Amino acid sequence: MKQVLLAILLVLVLATTAFAANGPGDAEPRGKGMPDLGTGLGTDDNEEDRGLSEHGDTPNEDGEDSPGNGLGAEMRQRAEQKRQELEQKIQGKSEAEQARLRNQNQVRIAVHALLALEDREGGIGDQVREFARDMERSSKQIEKIEKKIEKRSRTKKFLIGCDTKSLEEIEEELEKNEQKIMETELLFAESEELITNHETFEAINEQMLILRNEQQRLRELVMEKKQSKGILGWMWK
Repeated sequence: MKQVLLAILLVLVLATTAFAANGPGDAEPRGKGMPDLGTGLGTDDNEEDRGLSEHGDTPNEDGEDSPGNGLGAEMRQRAEQKRQELEQKIQGKSEAEQARLRNQNQVRIAVHALLALEDREGGIGDQVREFARDMERSSKQIEKIEKKIEKRSRTKKFLIGCDTKSLEEIEEELEKNEQKIMETELLFAESEELITNHETFEAINEQMLILRNEQQRLRELVMEKKQSKGILGWMWK
């Protein structure tokens, strides 16, 4: 009987010892796993926050002052649209006529682009509009004179040379245009709104350079025609 009781007591002791050993062991792995999950979630949140912070200024980088969205881009777009429109109108003409018209159309293209400034405040818009109107009028006048010069017969050119009076009329127009271009360039240079916007000021300079190049082309044309006096040209001074 004593042996049976000792055996039962031994089994109970062993069972109690095993339970005490296994209980804490099962809880330990579960306890160690939670901090890892918490750390991982915290890292992802921080990385996401950093990402939003780094890219938060992106919309401002594409604002109105960025290339392609400002007044300068509008001017270039107007110039290209006008160029395409005028190019369609000269199709079907002779190569010489197309070349002449393309040169003359440069003024119309530049003026059309500059008219993007006509709504600006501070009086600039009114002056730009007046400048554009004057340059357009002058361009049409010079075009008529050029046509008159080119239509002169070869016989007349051979005998008396080019139409001197027409050349003088072109020179008068060029002098007026030169003064107006200088005044308009000064107007732009004194406008703080324009000179502080690099893209706009650059686009303005592009159009003013086109006008100056056309002025130079016409001066060279006049000089070239003046050289052709004809064999009797000295009698027609």
